[in-house]
Amino acid sequence: MEVVNQVNVNPRMDLTLTTSFFQSRIRGSNAENEDFSNETFSWTINLLSNITIPKWFSLQIMSNYRGPIVLPQGTIDPIFSFNLGFRREVLKKNGTVSLNISDLFNTQRFIINTETPGFDQRRLFNRETRIATLSFTYRFRNFKEQREKIKMDLNGGDDF
Repeated sequence: MEVVNQVNVNPRMDLTLTTSFFQSRIRGSNAENEDFSNETFSWTINLLSNITIPKWFSLQIMSNYRGPIVLPQGTIDPIFSFNLGFRREVLKKNGTVSLNISDLFNTQRFIINTETPGFDQRRLFNRETRIATLSFTYRFRNFKEQREKIKMDLNGGDDF
């Protein structure tokens, strides 16, 4: 089941909440005819917020939580992340400067737990996270209008 809800808090702020609930069931066996099965109820929650501060910048906040996941012989623990982005129009709105930071709190680590009659193992994986990206975009104005004029000229001018 998935539920999506968007709310305009005010003209300068909106929130989008997406949640998914699901049942996972895994059944399998190995070459030694050992049977493995595992199941769980899990969920994901994503929250996205866009905030505009007039005459200054816009801000985007995204947080994500993924509940536990089952494997044939174990589980993957829940994961949380929080991303942040800033955007500012410059050069009479011909340019945009953006700063994005992924996994701001360095929490996007995941742990895999493996449990069998012969051994127990707990592995920690840390993705290359907390990456900051600074970008600049420049928009060439009138490009679309010039392209449309060329297209009209090639087709024999204006149609009346």
